[in-house]
Amino acid sequence: MNPTALEQARSLLAAGDLASAEAALRAHGDQPDCAVALRELLVAERRDDEAASIAAAMAKGSDPEAAVSRSLLAFQRGDLPAALRESQAALAQAPGLATALNHAGRALHNAGRTSEAVRAFQQAVQSAPSYAEGWASLGHAQRATGAMEASLEAYRNALDRSPGLTQVRHNLGITLYHVDQPAKALAEFDRVLSDDPDHAGALVDGALTLMLIGRLDEAQARLERALETNPDLALAHLYLGQLHNELTATDTALVHLRRSAELDPTDVETWIELTGVLEQSNRENEAIEALRQGFAADPQHPGLHLEGAKLERRRNDSEAAVRRLRGIDSRSLTPRVAQQYWFELGLNLDRAGQPDAAVDAFGRGNALARQGPRSRAMDPRAFEARCAALDAWLASGLPGARPDPADSEAGRGLAFLVGFPRSGTTLVDTTLATSPQIDALEEAPTLDRVIRALEQSTPPYPEALATLDTQQVAECRQRYAEAVRTLLGRAPGDLLIDKMPLRFLHAGLIQRLFPAAKLVFVARHPCDVVLSNFMQQYAVNETNIHFDTLTNAASTYTRIMGLWARLETALDLPALTVRYEDLVDDLPGALAPVCNFLSVDPDSVSFRRDDRLATRDRVRTSSYAQVAEPIYQRASGRWQSYRSHLAPFLDALRPHAERYGYDLNP
Repeated sequence: MNPTALEQARSLLAAGDLASAEAALRAHGDQPDCAVALRELLVAERRDDEAASIAAAMAKGSDPEAAVSRSLLAFQRGDLPAALRESQAALAQAPGLATALNHAGRALHNAGRTSEAVRAFQQAVQSAPSYAEGWASLGHAQRATGAMEASLEAYRNALDRSPGLTQVRHNLGITLYHVDQPAKALAEFDRVLSDDPDHAGALVDGALTLMLIGRLDEAQARLERALETNPDLALAHLYLGQLHNELTATDTALVHLRRSAELDPTDVETWIELTGVLEQSNRENEAIEALRQGFAADPQHPGLHLEGAKLERRRNDSEAAVRRLRGIDSRSLTPRVAQQYWFELGLNLDRAGQPDAAVDAFGRGNALARQGPRSRAMDPRAFEARCAALDAWLASGLPGARPDPADSEAGRGLAFLVGFPRSGTTLVDTTLATSPQIDALEEAPTLDRVIRALEQSTPPYPEALATLDTQQVAECRQRYAEAVRTLLGRAPGDLLIDKMPLRFLHAGLIQRLFPAAKLVFVARHPCDVVLSNFMQQYAVNETNIHFDTLTNAASTYTRIMGLWARLETALDLPALTVRYEDLVDDLPGALAPVCNFLSVDPDSVSFRRDDRLATRDRVRTSSYAQVAEPIYQRASGRWQSYRSHLAPFLDALRPHAERYGYDLNP
């Protein structure tokens, strides 16, 4: 035995120098203790073929570690009973042998005897507390039982003894992700990548973590790097599909999801995501086929049943959807899927005429959304700070909102389509966009780029408007034009409709930059708006995080609409209001004055559902399902069914209702 070589390797492992430790063990591989240490190191690092090569050389002997090696070889060929017998034979010769206990635990774990496996791993580390690989195995088994805190402790014990074990660090990151600690998880994945920039698992799981916290550009870069290393990595294709789905880049999402399905047809998550993208893209028959293939892989998977419920809702069979959803144990769902579950259940309960149960379901979904990492990353004070800045600017007389008379033609051929979220702007947008006279941008960051630049000014926006000179105004217009050109892929034609619901709060900026532009405001009954926003599962931002309860949704509505009432009165921007209820009652009739206001030939606009859908590969808002259906009146006056829930807010909403000609009577 050469203890000096083994001690040197252990010292290198303790220092985190895995490569040098491995080299030292290989250099003395003829020594049994070094061979055992190398074998265990390779097993922990998931380098199975190399570990098998070491084990095969050791398995010919009659000593306990030879039996452990035979156990490893049996495990790798899938013969779990033989793997367990060999480990037990080693323990019969050397009771308490840590490596034998570890490999017995591995066989038990893979055989589904997880509680026995945990006990074996615990005995292994009790026998040899410095045995990092045993601690790693314990962490893995504990995570499988749901004992996440114990799992984290075990992984950390392994890394305390051998910080260079990249697979253990990777597993620590995965566990941190599952206990909703994305920042700590990302730190572990990054540390793995600092040692091995091409570590596929750390690239993919780090990307998933970045997606969770909304850093999509960084996530995409990591997934693309993973595919450069291994173009057939199914999981990377799945996550890229999910990422592009979130970005509503439908065609790209489908390419990756279909490739993931080709590479691993048994992966249910791929079929779930593929079904969802196809359903949202109004490709119902393809969605049904994807769902069928998913059920072939796992007939009981709750995520597939959730997608099935969405398709049943689309077919107006909400009672069947509710039955399907009630059959899912929501406690078994991850937080992300549970959010979808509760919102989907709420939508179907609403359609099934069960308002009280629907409010409960939406409340649960919103509570989960509120606890999510993206919501927690939002500053809850930011929305009110922006409103307060506009208040102060209004109080001082809107300095800087008045355009230069020489700019009177700026903005001709430009219209902003606005309204409180869930008021019908998407219906107007997709219908008008059928006209060849119109280019339309749907909720795109155009004016936002100008606002961000002005927010860096001293004083910041909106006070910055009072300090702008002619050159700076021209630069703002140029920044806007460049954003439009980038998003359209060309310069716009005769009329550009730029739709962003809450952009009416920036009407003062619009007036200063584009005094000839027009504003189309879509109004809807305040009670229906408040209710609808509470019922939506949004991609969170600084405003919609405040729609998480009916109380907050009503308060946010009155805050914003109060501002708009004062802004609209103070500005000279050409504006026209159209009501949602008129749109769903008579879409051509309601849009005729809008077309006249925008100088668009009404005969150039198509009111056919399929033509509206063809204006987008996919509607980029939560309204996609409604746009995909024929025009319906189900959502008009829906609030009356929820009157008891909305009663505390009626007095606050009354002035806004009266302003647009609505009443609050039963």
